[in-house]
Amino acid sequence: MQAYGCDWVKTPGFDYVAANGLLFNNAYTSNAKCSPSRASILTGRNTWQLEEACIYNLADNPEYSTLVEEYRDQLFIELKEQGDPRMGKCV
Repeated sequence: MQAYGCDWVKTPGFDYVAANGLLFNNAYTSNAKCSPSRASILTGRNTWQLEEACIYNLADNPEYSTLVEEYRDQLFIELKEQGDPRMGKCV
């Protein structure tokens, strides 16, 4: 990760994003494990609120939706109410 000053690890993809886009200097997670922290980021909830869904696949648990799904659904409702022509014949 040359973007963070380590010259013996070669990460050209990360270095490109750091140079041309986004570089985190301070990042925090509610859980140090991979799946729980990812579930927390995707849903905007704490891992203790997700129960088993933070350990297993979120897609297998319909009780929890991701932030992307929530925003998509809200946008769909708002566009439909406004009569937006991009909605076509959506139900």
